[in-house]
Amino acid sequence: MPKNGEYVLKLLGMADHAGNDVIRGRAWLQKMMYAGSKDHRELDYGFVPHSHGMYSKSLACIVDSLETQGLVCTEKAEEIARSPIHLTGAGRAAADGATGCNPDVLETLRSVKTTLNPLDYRELVVLMYFEYPEMLEKASRRDKYEDWREDAALSMASKEKISFSLGAAISGLDREAFRARLEALESMPA
Repeated sequence: MPKNGEYVLKLLGMADHAGNDVIRGRAWLQKMMYAGSKDHRELDYGFVPHSHGMYSKSLACIVDSLETQGLVCTEKAEEIARSPIHLTGAGRAAADGATGCNPDVLETLRSVKTTLNPLDYRELVVLMYFEYPEMLEKASRRDKYEDWREDAALSMASKEKISFSLGAAISGLDREAFRARLEALESMPA
């Protein structure tokens, strides 16, 4: 198995807050592992700023290898970054049998997956660029980040995916302006 492939298998085998173990795409997987790497050196896959934000070629190769081995399956979508990825039956057995993982790292990955997996692509990009601005350097969606940040912050806060305070900070609005926009959004008919 590739180096640190066990953590990828474990992450894919974990359920998020809704009981879903499918990760929404490789972009989510890359960002989940990057967020986890900020607290745990075991998850340092050599991330660098890239056109899609934080990216690790090593991690991409691990996922490709796991897919070649029949442990991981990537569903087809328009963009590989947004193609859902999940374990196969053999992958689930391998994840269950992976015993060399640090429990603290696994708990961090569970928390990260619970936070990031429910986000749509726009929300994911905005939250990750806000949290990790050092990864904006080469981002091709840098202009989109600025265009998306207020609406994405309102969307995430209204669905309680993030706190009010974080939403206000991400949006770039002052707290009162953000509160007014949030209340207006929530009063709109569904």
